Amino acid sequence: MNINALGPRRSMRGRKPVSDTFDDYDQSINEVINLFLWHFFVLFS
Repeated sequence: MNINALGPRRSMRGRKPVSDTFDDYDQSINEVINLFLWHFFVLFS
């Protein structure tokens, strides 16, 4: 029996590469927040 202690792995194909600067990190966080807010308002408006 082969058991993976880390659990199932997810594909990284759809993800952006990790950025090295704080500005890139900050922009990525803002994109996620805006995407969440957009979905929230679409679903509940």
